[in-house]
Order: sequence, then C-alpha cells, then structure tokens
Amino acid sequence: MAESVVRVVRAFALTWVSAGRSVYGRGPSPPWVMTDGDHAAGMCGEPVPEGRQRCARTARSPARAESDSTPWEKRVKCRETDPDGRAIPARYGNHLLGWRHFSGKHNIRTCKIVDAALSGNVDKREDARLEYWAYAVHPGAKRVKIIVVVQYSRKTKDGEYDAGRGQKIGVITAYCKGMNKCPNWMNSA
Repeated sequence: MAESVVRVVRAFALTWVSAGRSVYGRGPSPPWVMTDGDHAAGMCGEPVPEGRQRCARTARSPARAESDSTPWEKRVKCRETDPDGRAIPARYGNHLLGWRHFSGKHNIRTCKIVDAALSGNVDKREDARLEYWAYAVHPGAKRVKIIVVVQYSRKTKDGEYDAGRGQKIGVITAYCKGMNKCPNWMNSA
C-alpha cells in the first residue's frame, strides 16, 4: 500500500484515502485524507505533537440566539455510512450547526472531506456525540487534521434541534484542528 500511495502523490493524482482504501479518483492536485493516525504518520512523516498545535474550539450543542431568524433546515446535503453501519447525514442546518455552519465558518465545502472521515471508525465517543478524525495531506503543505463531530440521536443534547421521528441530527460541525478555516486546497476535489 505504501508504495502505491507514494506513486499517486508523485503522479499528482488527487486521491482521498480512508481506512487504507481510495475513495476518490483523479484531479488537478494531490491532497489525501486518511483516517488512521498511525497510517497517516507512516505515510506523511512523524505526527505533529498535540502540544504544538493551537487548540481548536470543539463544537458544543449551540443554543439558538433569539435574534436568529434562520431556521434549522433538516434537508440532507450528503450522507455516509460508517464501518459500524450508522447512516450519518450532513444536514443543511443553519449558521450554528450543520452544512451551512461548517461550509462557511470552517471552509469545508465538499462532501468528500466529511465522507472520508465518516468512512473510518469512531475516534472519540461521549454518549450520542461521536468524533471522526481524518488527515488531509497536500504536497508542499502541512498535514491537516480534520475533525467531524456527529450527534447520533434525534435531538441535540440541549434539545434545541430535532431531526424528526426515526431520524438522526447527523454532522454538527467539521473543522481543521488548530485553524479557523481549512485550507482552500482541500476543496479542490
């Protein structure tokens, strides 16, 4: 696997890698996304120690501001099934959580980035709140850790948002650790 991955980078083919398998084809630039930290460290050099990265604010169930006139939209933008069989939607939402939140605030504008992380195993779990981690790598750029936060229940923890009977909230946010906005090259897929 390592030799074929190196060949892909040298050939400048765009490949998203998740759990050791390619999930996307060719493109103009060569970013990768990997979900396994050890595999990513082996392919991309030694990982940056956690203490050297600026801490990113983690997503919490946001309370709606009284002045918030944008309702939370339940419509699904994209959906991925994780290895445990959970079908996880990324709903359009609003500026506080969902696609509209992280596509603007965190500059994640393609489903491929979210799907690559969700196709790996859960990396952190707290009740119905799940975190999936992935790594994006681009030649000449620093490796970027992507964190996708999922609420796998009908309602958010604070009860402000409800996906409806038999539905899950899904992706609350996605962001690049230690950055306010993810690099633009990640959206080139």
